[in-house]
Amino acid sequence: MSILNRFVPTHFSHVNQYLTGVYYIPSQHAEPSLSYVIGGKIKHLAKCFDDRAQPHAAVSCGTVADLPIPADSVDYVFTDPPFGENIFYADLNFIVEAWHGIVTRSADEAIIDEAKGKAIDDYRDMMVACFKEYCRVLKPGRWITVVFHNSSNAVWNALQDALWRSGFVVASVLTLDKKHRSYRQETSDTVKNDLVINAYKPGPHMIDRFRAAAGTENSVWAFIDEHLRHAPPVATVGGRREAAAERTPLRLYDRMVTFHLQARQPVPMSRGEFVEALKPRYPLVDGMHFHPDQIPAYETDRRKHGMPAQMDLFINDERSAIRWLYTELDRQPRSIQDLLNPYKAAAQTWPQKENPIELKVLLEQNFLQYQADRPVPAKLLPQEDAVADDPTVMAMAKGLWYVPDPEDQAEMERQREVELWGEFQRYQQPGRKRFASARREAVRVGFSRLLERGEFQAIIDIAARLPEESVQEDDQITLLYDTARAIVGEV
Repeated sequence: MSILNRFVPTHFSHVNQYLTGVYYIPSQHAEPSLSYVIGGKIKHLAKCFDDRAQPHAAVSCGTVADLPIPADSVDYVFTDPPFGENIFYADLNFIVEAWHGIVTRSADEAIIDEAKGKAIDDYRDMMVACFKEYCRVLKPGRWITVVFHNSSNAVWNALQDALWRSGFVVASVLTLDKKHRSYRQETSDTVKNDLVINAYKPGPHMIDRFRAAAGTENSVWAFIDEHLRHAPPVATVGGRREAAAERTPLRLYDRMVTFHLQARQPVPMSRGEFVEALKPRYPLVDGMHFHPDQIPAYETDRRKHGMPAQMDLFINDERSAIRWLYTELDRQPRSIQDLLNPYKAAAQTWPQKENPIELKVLLEQNFLQYQADRPVPAKLLPQEDAVADDPTVMAMAKGLWYVPDPEDQAEMERQREVELWGEFQRYQQPGRKRFASARREAVRVGFSRLLERGEFQAIIDIAARLPEESVQEDDQITLLYDTARAIVGEV
C-alpha cells in the first residue's frame, strides 16, 4: 500500500506488484486501499488460521539455531536459507518495521555483509549452528531438502560444508525450475534455476559401524553401504531422466573421502583400490553401483521408462577433469587426438586463480598409454578372441590411453602425490605474502599431510597466503582448513 507498488495495466490485480528484494519507486505507481488489499484474502486467512482446518499445524518465529523441538522427532525438513549476500532481508524490513517501532536484530542474521563485518566464514558458522539443530531434531535416516540459489562457488561450498559439519550426508544435487523467476534471475547473469540439495541424517547403526572400524577398510564399506541405500537410482534434470551421479565410482570415492575427513579419520584406500573393490561388492549397472537388492526395482523402472541418459559431465577444475577422463577412458580407451575436441567441449570455466592443467599432463599423471612394447592388455583388445601379441593388434592399440589396473593406479597415485607435495612446498616458503594462483590438487594433498602430522597452525598460515578462491571454492580444502581451525581453537 505504498508508492513502491507498481501500476501494471496488464495484471488483473494491483496487489503486491512491488519488486521483491530491492527498494524501487516505479515511474507509475498504484496505492491500493486497505479494503482492496485485504478484502479478497479474508476468507483464505480465516481458513488458514482456523484450528479445526489445521489441527496439527504450528507457526513460530525465532532462530533455527535454537529450536524448541525434541531430538529425533521430525520426519522431514524443507528449508530455503539465505544465499550469502543475495538479499539483505533485515535491511529490507526497515520501512515496515519503522511503523511498528521495533527493528530486527540483524547481528544474528545468516548472511554475508561487508558493511556489518560478516564474511563468508561467519556465514558458514551461522549456517552450521542452524543445520546442527535441523540434524538434532530430525529422525535418523530421514531427509532434509535445501533449496539454494547463488552464482558464487564459495557460498555454495560454504553451504555444503555446513551440511557436512552438522552431521548430514549429501545424497543428490538437482536443479529446480520454478518457472516464475525472481527479479534478479531475470536481470542479472546469475544462474536461472535453483539447486536442490537432498541430504540424510545417518542412522546410529552406520555411525557405530564406522567408529568401530575407523582407520580400516571396513569403515569405507560402512559408509558406502549406507550411502547407496539413500542415493537416488536416477536423476531428473530439466525433465530428462539421467544416470545418478551419486552412484558413479569417483563420486562415491569423493563422498567417502569427505566423510572420513569430517570424522577426522585417515582414508584407508586409494582411488584405484576403491574403484576396483567396489565392483564385486556392489554391481555396476548402466555406469552406476547398486546394492544387489536394489537392482530388481531399478530394472523394473528401466523397463517402464527406458534407460536413463548418460549424465553430462563438465570440467571446471582439475578434479572434475580427472573424473571426466576416467569416465571416457573407462568406456573406451582412446588416443589423445580423439580426446582433445570432446575435452575442450566439456571444459567450462577453470578457476580464475588456478592455471589450467594441460590434457597431456592429466593423462600422464593419472592414466597409462600403451607403447606396443608388450602384449596388448585385455581392456585394449578390439574383441575377445583377438591375440594380445599379434603385431597387427599391437599396432592398432599403440598410443591409446586407458584406465590402469588397481596396482598400477595405486602406484601412479603415490607418485602423483609425491609430485603434488613437492609443488605444495613452494607455498610454505617464508616471507611470501600472498600467491596469485595455486594448484588446488597440490593444496589438497599438502593440507592432508599437514593434518596427519598435526601441523594445524601451518595449514592456517599457508591458507592466509593462498588466493581465497583456492580455499573457499573447494569442498575438501575448506573441510581440511576448517578442521585445522577448529583444533587450534579459532572456530
